[in-house]
Amino acid sequence: LCVLVVGVFRTELYDSVWGEKNLEDYLEFMKAVGATEVAGIDGAEHVHELSVGGRELVSLYCYLE
Repeated sequence: LCVLVVGVFRTELYDSVWGEKNLEDYLEFMKAVGATEVAGIDGAEHVHELSVGGRELVSLYCYLE
């Protein structure tokens, strides 16, 4: 099992417009590679499962403060 963590740092420099676009791009990419969104994990906004080269991958999209 492999885990990919996509951490979004929400500091005083965080731009919500860019942040929303980045999330849209992430979700579009997950859809394009055939990932399946699954039930959330505490601290992760979006959790996806997919197979890469025959190996299971779990992707976590998290906001970090």
